[in-house]
Amino acid sequence: MRLALRNRPDRERRVLSLLRGAALDMVPRSRRDGEAVPRAEHLRCFAHLRRVAGEHGLAIQPPGLPYVGNDELRLLSWLAEAQRVTGFATMPRQPELRAALLRCAGLLDGMGMRLAPLTLYGARLRMLTG
Repeated sequence: MRLALRNRPDRERRVLSLLRGAALDMVPRSRRDGEAVPRAEHLRCFAHLRRVAGEHGLAIQPPGLPYVGNDELRLLSWLAEAQRVTGFATMPRQPELRAALLRCAGLLDGMGMRLAPLTLYGARLRMLTG
């Protein structure tokens, strides 16, 4: 299943740009106060997550593609889950992938980019129905 990127919330589009490896000047700017501009350090951490995710069979689309794939939705859901204190119910068990997700989730929090609860639950619902 593919969903149109334009229908995703602004914050998810920004995170997907980082996840997909968009150049720093291509990451959409926020219209919200309090969100930091990504730095080179953020790009390196997301590049590591992209590499580890690929090693575990997860497909991440190239920058600029107007659709979001299931694996990208799953990664967004895991990032949203990692930003919460409630635990890691659906996160992968692979230590390197989990560590990369936790690192990127922490960076997003530090930038003021907390993913919405719908990001967390939307991917779960699509997995159940899909």
